[in-house]
Amino acid sequence: MTALIEATVNNADERTHPTVVRLSPLPGVAPSNAPPVRIFLGTEDAQYKAERIFLYSIEQVRDPARAYEIHLMKNLAGFNRRWWRTGFTNYRFAIPDFAGRRGRAIYNDVDQVYTADPALLFDLDMEDHGYLAVSPADTSVMLIDCQRMARWWNRAAASRRHKHRLTRGPAREPGLWGALDPGWNARDGEYIEGRSMLLHFTALHTQPWQPAPDRYSYRPHPLGEVWHRLKRAADEQGYTVFTAEHPGPGYHALLAAHRARAAPGGASPPWSDAARHRLRDVDPGDCWQISVGSGGSDEDAACHRRIDLASEHWPRGAADAVLVRDCLERLPAEDIPWVLGELFGRARRLLCIAVRCGPGGHTLADGSNIHQCRRPPDWWREQVLAAARHAPRVDWHLELYAGIDSDRRLVRCTSRAVGTDPCVLLLLEDDAPADAAGRRLAEVLGWSWREQAAAEDGGAPDGADLVLTAGPRGTRRARHWRRVGGIDARLVHLGPPGVPMAVFDLVISRPQDQLPIRDNVQYLARPLSPVDAGTLADAGQRLRPAIESLPRPWIGVLAGGGDLSSALDGDSARELGRQAREQAHALGGSLIIAPFPGVRPDVIDALHSAAGEPMYRSDPDAAEASASYHGCLALADRFIVTGDSADALAAACAGDRPVAVFELAPRLDSGSRWARSCQWLLDRSIRHTSHRGTPRQQDWRGRIHDWLITSGRMTRTHDPRPLLESCLASGLATRLGDETTGDPRAPAPPPPDKLVRRRIRRLLSYQCI
Repeated sequence: MTALIEATVNNADERTHPTVVRLSPLPGVAPSNAPPVRIFLGTEDAQYKAERIFLYSIEQVRDPARAYEIHLMKNLAGFNRRWWRTGFTNYRFAIPDFAGRRGRAIYNDVDQVYTADPALLFDLDMEDHGYLAVSPADTSVMLIDCQRMARWWNRAAASRRHKHRLTRGPAREPGLWGALDPGWNARDGEYIEGRSMLLHFTALHTQPWQPAPDRYSYRPHPLGEVWHRLKRAADEQGYTVFTAEHPGPGYHALLAAHRARAAPGGASPPWSDAARHRLRDVDPGDCWQISVGSGGSDEDAACHRRIDLASEHWPRGAADAVLVRDCLERLPAEDIPWVLGELFGRARRLLCIAVRCGPGGHTLADGSNIHQCRRPPDWWREQVLAAARHAPRVDWHLELYAGIDSDRRLVRCTSRAVGTDPCVLLLLEDDAPADAAGRRLAEVLGWSWREQAAAEDGGAPDGADLVLTAGPRGTRRARHWRRVGGIDARLVHLGPPGVPMAVFDLVISRPQDQLPIRDNVQYLARPLSPVDAGTLADAGQRLRPAIESLPRPWIGVLAGGGDLSSALDGDSARELGRQAREQAHALGGSLIIAPFPGVRPDVIDALHSAAGEPMYRSDPDAAEASASYHGCLALADRFIVTGDSADALAAACAGDRPVAVFELAPRLDSGSRWARSCQWLLDRSIRHTSHRGTPRQQDWRGRIHDWLITSGRMTRTHDPRPLLESCLASGLATRLGDETTGDPRAPAPPPPDKLVRRRIRRLLSYQCI
């Protein structure tokens, strides 16, 4: 990114004016004569991930000939933040003054991403309005005439008045507000790929970057893939907003504060035995020790070079090993990514990092706020792992300590090489569906594995690098191994564990599992395909002679087979058959009717009678019905799937063939009437929507519900509806009848096999000791 960053900072935390990130016209492009696009972004420290991807989204859609100015409104001095819902609530009302009371300005909340060039919004005809927004009171996205709105919105008013008073006055002024195209502020489910120009993640407990884990229990967002797609691209490119040449606005202020005072806190704790073991082969004459202020330790005195970043610039060249203490915890969060990149770039073989941290937050004893340890251990580990991706030849060691004055180690992590064929153990359940799911998980990793019955007695597996489980017996065995200790293998579970989720290093969650998102959870927008390629190929060969003469396209109708199968009654089956027949006639093709084994014969007859010809009917025998079902998955050109079976929907969406969903009434048929009633009451109590139909913020009931799940005290029944919502939102499927117009919501997420392989390989790339 070609950017110039400007800011005025009056102390280490607060700024007098917003930080300005300037995006110049790209090299080799004739600059446009149009004025710079001015965007004022309301943000705060906890939103550093969202802030980065917001800026990256602009980079992807910007006019290469145009200049852009993004003003980061964060930690601004002189505002009374009492009663603010966020750390930036009223900053938007000071924009006319920040902009010099002239020209135009766009305002954005940080929880948004652009999918179209914001210059198109900036250049809109305002028709003599003072501001454009989707409604007079919704100020989360605005185009502002700064001169005209300065009477209503200015720094003095924004610093002391309540938000409602600041919006109520202009909203009542005739002609001051103008309607903005809703596509510039598509909130959650309102977003439509290719039509909406901006996606706004309004529900805080579903924001994919999880900015406030201490306040919310995070849940998957149906459109989270839009944000994750941008993040993956930014990570691959090593994109950072701030760099060594242009650091964040608080970076130099903190270093200046450290130069002005002696850094309290005493000597750093000694390196652990594990760190010394990594350092034993390092030549002290080719070793650097980096800190900020007077930190460090006497045992680092033998280092060839000691570098205090508060007194000198980043060194040139590289060293065999780099030791880092009393450094990273003293820097702003927004600068940590590029600083870690610099550290990995300076180390040829080994990087050792010691950081003081703590989930509760600590401040120096002298009352200064230049050294704050507010970031939890998992945050630091993820930052190091992200930076290590771009330096695969550098070994690293991370030690995290509790607080400022404590020598207690919280976490020690060290890198390790992932072998070409690590030892993988799969615990079998003596349950066909669970064992099939476990084998599919082992298969997608691409490594060989051995199997062991979960019911077998014995200690922790000797020599295993990875243990996979997919059922209750395996989870109980894994929990026992954790309790008794002595297991070095990584534990990975597929589906809801039914025990505390902290037992596992990784839980692979599918939408139908309804699990909350945690640091050790890999959420899949669609499950692993429940059927392996070999089974599909064999079934396809058996079915092909029976359907070869039917006109194409072959439309596979996958009916029933899930938790809502009782909803597929005679009436719904006849309606399904009628709509399937209409699609076949419109496309000039034929139907392959493949009801899931176990669907009632009278329901199948109703479906056949309504579907008409040309059609293939599967044999009612259970074995033949299963073969026809799998053959249909292998050969059909497109699918119609009833919305009751997560497995059928996942299998149909595994390829690139069109999938249409016939939705059924949400009637659970598992469990007692009392259990179903409790489930219904629970859903009503934790799922709320606003008057717009978008999710409301999570309340205490939703957090308690998620705590019961993560602690293993409660297990939700599998529900295919979240998977259906995810597939519809991500464009993997459409509703039956919408295929001609289409309703794409987002680019399809990466294949789940790829996400699982990447996450598990990353899990094996380090170990906690």
